[in-house]
Amino acid sequence: AYVSQEIFKPLSIYAETLLAIPPSGLSGWQASGGVGLKFEANKHLTLEYELVRGFNSRATDLLHYVRFDWR
Repeated sequence: AYVSQEIFKPLSIYAETLLAIPPSGLSGWQASGGVGLKFEANKHLTLEYELVRGFNSRATDLLHYVRFDWR
């Protein structure tokens, strides 16, 4: 699931959740959630920072993502 809200024209915030269930069954499920900021520098470059937290013991505790998207 993913929701996003524009703060002002080039800047928006978002939140997302992830539930992963492997083909082997429910015993290996993982869940995490994150929040992030997205800045559209221009029509070609988007900068993004996201902080993700695991909700159970199989998910990674804390991750930081920095993304550069050039189109």
